[in-house]
Amino acid sequence: MQEESIKGRGMVRCNNKAISYVFPFSHLSLISKPLLIREETMETKLLSSSVLAIMATVIVIAAASTGAAVPTTRDIHIVRRGLLSDPHELCKTTTNPNLCVQTLTSHLKGPMDELQALSVEVDATLESAKKTLGDITSLFTKPETPKSMKNSLDICKDQYKSMLDAIAETKAAISKKDVVTAKFKFSAVISFQSACKDSFDAREKIPFSQDSDTVYQLGGNSLDIIADYEKQHPAKPAPVQQTPSAFSNVIGTVS
Repeated sequence: MQEESIKGRGMVRCNNKAISYVFPFSHLSLISKPLLIREETMETKLLSSSVLAIMATVIVIAAASTGAAVPTTRDIHIVRRGLLSDPHELCKTTTNPNLCVQTLTSHLKGPMDELQALSVEVDATLESAKKTLGDITSLFTKPETPKSMKNSLDICKDQYKSMLDAIAETKAAISKKDVVTAKFKFSAVISFQSACKDSFDAREKIPFSQDSDTVYQLGGNSLDIIADYEKQHPAKPAPVQQTPSAFSNVIGTVS
């Protein structure tokens, strides 16, 4: 059996008989065309990747030649802002700047932020209030203390006990960075100190006046630091919620 192919036609000789047929493809290029297209696509992808690699290399070389630093993940670091290296800067607007600086420098070493400074001042106020309450209790139990003074001391005991509770609530709020609540709670400290002081007669000398004044000065410094913090970190206004109207759920038009 012999096979011949001419211009898309084929002929087979079998036992001296010729059998002709039509070849399905007139030219071999029709078969190879899809393969050529695929090869061209792959070459295009390889060329694009090569161009990108060359561009990246050029950028790195240019940066190195100009002395510019090439950014890497090691160059990324977090900067903590709001740190104060000089307590005088924070204390200059407080009720008693000298006492403020003395309190901060005796408890904090190195840079500090406003909340750390506030926590130190509140702790100092707490210790001073405890000492004053101890003085009040000691005077109240002395037999030689006049009855009129004992009445005032009794009021002061209640006021300073309430003060300790207010300071404890203030410390809890500071730990949560809730300055608004801290300001609200600590404002009561000055009120309690004033109520105790006002319970004494104007002609009567307060036996623990120095300790009482220290509580007032430390408390005032704490409130001043809170006020400064609020200026530096203003609270974001709460979103306004619109009150639904009587027609909120009405669909369509009213004719």
